[in-house]
Amino acid sequence: MKEAKILVILNSLWNLVNFRKNLIKSLIKNNYRVIVVAPFDNNYDEVIEMGCKIIIHNFNGRKTKVFQELLSLYQLNKIILKEKPSICITFTIKPNIYASLCCKLYNIPIINNITGLGYFLEKGILLRNCIKLLYKLIFGINSYVFFQNNEDMNFFKNFFLKKKSLFDILPGSGVDLKKFNTNRTLIKKSDNITFILVSRLLWSKGVFEFYKAASFIKKKYSNVTFKILGSLQEKGDEAVDYNVIKKWENERIIQYLGFSKNVKKYLLESDCLILPTFYNEGTPKVILEASALKIPIITTNIKGCNYAVINGENGFLCEPKNHLDLALKIELFIKMSKKDRALMGKRGRIRAEKYFDENIVIKQYQETINFMLEKFK
Repeated sequence: MKEAKILVILNSLWNLVNFRKNLIKSLIKNNYRVIVVAPFDNNYDEVIEMGCKIIIHNFNGRKTKVFQELLSLYQLNKIILKEKPSICITFTIKPNIYASLCCKLYNIPIINNITGLGYFLEKGILLRNCIKLLYKLIFGINSYVFFQNNEDMNFFKNFFLKKKSLFDILPGSGVDLKKFNTNRTLIKKSDNITFILVSRLLWSKGVFEFYKAASFIKKKYSNVTFKILGSLQEKGDEAVDYNVIKKWENERIIQYLGFSKNVKKYLLESDCLILPTFYNEGTPKVILEASALKIPIITTNIKGCNYAVINGENGFLCEPKNHLDLALKIELFIKMSKKDRALMGKRGRIRAEKYFDENIVIKQYQETINFMLEKFK
């Protein structure tokens, strides 16, 4: 029997290590040969250690210069033609579109992942319509499409998906319940409360709203601490500048923790995760990780977030772009008894086990891969 070769195509190795590591390990364990196509970054060695072959390919980030994009498409086509994969799995806009166009030429089955519409909806109307047209073209008989929430799926069903397309919903990228586990059952003795924002430091992730709400709360309460964990390496107008973060630190409103791969450590040192995003999310990974660690969450009432967090059950939902409503929800949390906070965290773990177990995601991939390989053999 011919060895099944899977090409996993995405816009960063960091994405693979942080969100898809156990999926890749499971594919290798099941005797698939996994080849990763992505730009180079400092996660290269870790991906090699997982047992993957890596082909470096640059998707040019958020730039959309026509010549560069055509060159990127041509080079990706050469990779797919040379490797002749049994199936491709893709993540994010450019890998989804470019790989699908190539796979359509050679009748190779492909699994696309729509992990949120953030970047897509940021585009100007001309480019957005062009992307719409391309998505409409690529979703066909050889593609299977995974979404992370109902709203995104319905958006694509209405505009892009052909009748012959196959699609389903995944619970985000899931969460590793063994890794993100804790014996956090004791009610905290200290009266100090720590709130943490864990995110890419983009304005659309609600970083400014977090700061404004923290400023409001710290005027009323002396027993609260606000921390930010995230990289300042983001590019473009959306990126939060280090000087701004430093200014907030000097005001003693927030503590900036820098970037760390060990998110679990910082979450366990906190009482509540805050993610006031108004970005077009899929299902934020950090919300699932906090839930698994029995940490209550305050986040915005937008798609993806409001599936992972049920208002009043495992956290609170606030209105997007509204720091006063965010401050109100923070104050509600502060006024809760320690027992009720612990119960809220416990409910989060139960919800994570029921809906967001990473094994659910891995199983869906395995079944879909088998289905598509059987369909196209």
